[in-house]
Amino acid sequence: MKGAGQAAALATSPSGHKYKRCGIVRPLPELYPPWAELACPVLSKQQWEWREGHQAIFLWNFPYPNKCLANEQLNIYDKKMKIIILAGGSGTRLWPLSREQKPKQLIPLFEGKSLLQETVDRVRPLAPVSDIYLIVSNDFQVSEVHAQLPNIPEENILQEPMAKNTAAAICYGAATLATRGHSRETMAVLSADHIIKNPEALLTALREAEQFIQSNNNRLVIIGIAPTYAETGYGYIERGEEIVPNVHNVTAFHEKPSKEIAEQYIQGGQHLWNAGIFIWNVSNILERLHLHSPLHKSITDAVLNNDDMTAAYDAVPNIAIDRAVVEKDKNLVVIPIDLGWRDIGHWRALKEHLQEGSRDNIIIGPHAGVNTKNCLIINKGDRLIATVGLEGFVVVDTGDVLLVCPEDQAQELRPLIDDLKNGKSFKHLL
Repeated sequence: MKGAGQAAALATSPSGHKYKRCGIVRPLPELYPPWAELACPVLSKQQWEWREGHQAIFLWNFPYPNKCLANEQLNIYDKKMKIIILAGGSGTRLWPLSREQKPKQLIPLFEGKSLLQETVDRVRPLAPVSDIYLIVSNDFQVSEVHAQLPNIPEENILQEPMAKNTAAAICYGAATLATRGHSRETMAVLSADHIIKNPEALLTALREAEQFIQSNNNRLVIIGIAPTYAETGYGYIERGEEIVPNVHNVTAFHEKPSKEIAEQYIQGGQHLWNAGIFIWNVSNILERLHLHSPLHKSITDAVLNNDDMTAAYDAVPNIAIDRAVVEKDKNLVVIPIDLGWRDIGHWRALKEHLQEGSRDNIIIGPHAGVNTKNCLIINKGDRLIATVGLEGFVVVDTGDVLLVCPEDQAQELRPLIDDLKNGKSFKHLL
């Protein structure tokens, strides 16, 4: 056994953590591996906890040498944040290009990579593929995810028995992490269908959130996007006092506002877009789900006991995590940041993203037009689309479906989809 007097040099882990490393090897109590590589010399017997898959241990509140930060909990193995990517949405508002079997996040909308592939690439500097989990909602999505992301471990692709919104998906992901020995670790939740032009800013925000949670593990963190215009299709977060640099208490949530109210939010400077990006402790979010939405405990129990997931999902409401937990909890904080973020949630959002501030036509595929202005025209079929005197329209031809609608009604596709679902003739086109 080596002595405990070696100097502890400051090191930086691949995930950005600072820690003391001195390579001390000591025997441990029974029930634990007979060795550990410690971050600092241990002066007395303490509580140890083993993390499967890591050749190290960590302890809490041991007497630090003078150079260590006092009164903090130090995680002395290189604990990595776990990433949960919600990839099971149906993308109905980009129908007919996006279908239930192949939704928008699995389509290379901008040629090249899909939105899901770009999302995974975005977080790879923060987490290895072994710490990235994807949640999908049908067999086809599982096979497509395997094809697009062959390096993601098969056991990290979690298939829901049915889509029951983000609260159920997050509960499933968090419970899975808990069963695999990660209940005390931090998890980040991201959506697979977002565009982020400043990925480095996202990584910075996720690291800031992780560091904050390590000393405030009862807090829930949400990323707030600095708004660039008065958007009426997003929810807004009203931030309060700054409790530590760049971390604010949340005063209120506001649902999609009118144009006038959205403009007031922009002028006031205290409101942020809600991007649905969350960071929290695994066990903490499960406790909050069970507290605020008790029926979701059926999913946790099914995962922990390897019970029937279909019955568990049947028991829970179809509700977003925002409504189920986030808007009810008093321990929420927000980190404001400018990500160059956009949710490609409907055709108008896609058109505005492709236009980048201009009012030019966006034409993909064969088209001929006269006096056609400010239109999005996508032609995936084998026939010509011809337009005359058209302005501010979305035209999408997939060969089997032709969609034509004014762009200001592009968010109203859901009633049309519902009508098609309730009929018999066109269900196969959804």
